[in-house]
Formats: sequence, C-alpha cells, structure tokens
Amino acid sequence: MTEHLLFSETGTLGYMKKKSSGGWDGLESTGQEQKANSDALNSRLISPEKYKAPSVLPEPANSSSLADLTAQWEDVRQDMSSFVDGVSPEHFDKLVFRQPIAGMLNILQTLEFIGHHIHHHIPQLERIAKELKP
Repeated sequence: MTEHLLFSETGTLGYMKKKSSGGWDGLESTGQEQKANSDALNSRLISPEKYKAPSVLPEPANSSSLADLTAQWEDVRQDMSSFVDGVSPEHFDKLVFRQPIAGMLNILQTLEFIGHHIHHHIPQLERIAKELKP
C-alpha cells in the first residue's frame, strides 16, 4: 500500500513538473468540467467503495522495506512541497495534472486529490498493520 501511494505521488509530481516546464501562462485554465470531474473524483474517494488502481500505476512489488519506502516518500513529499511553494497564486487555476479518472486538474484540485487518496487507503493500512502485529 505504501508503495502504491509512493508511485502515485511520484507520478503526480513528475507530471506536474513536466506539464509546467514550458511555463504556466501557456496552460489552460480550470473550467466547469474540471470542477465537476474533481468533485466526482473526491466523492468517489470519500466513499467506502473499493476501486481498482488505474492501470498507469505499476503493481507494487513489495520488495522494499518500510523504512526505504518511508524515506523515498519523505523525499517526494519534500520535492512536492518545494514545487507547490514555487507556484504563484495566479497560476492556481492552471490545468497541470492529468488524473486517470478525472482528467485534467489544477494544482489545488491535485493536492485535494492527494489528500483524499491517502485517506481512502487508511482503512487498508490499518488492516495490514493489525495483521502484522503478533
């Protein structure tokens, strides 16, 4: 599960960096379609329903230790924080990430998705942790 979250956030950050590398002013702005798609995605993640991960994410190999995954995730999170801190507020409405289900999202919608995605997986993480305890 940790590997899945790491893959998801690494890919998200990589996409945003690449999409914005040509400059923010050339990116399209958020419209009603993107707002509706973002809202629908978040409603889906908030629900107790289970969904299959998008095929763009690799299957977790479960070959890394929790300590290694945690260190990698902390690095990605630091890189994400630096990236977001560098975005000027006038660009918050620019479409910078293509989420496999919702389509294009702006940076604020992307951050909201990341938060809901993590919370969506908390019950699984708790179940796994309980199974690992002797």
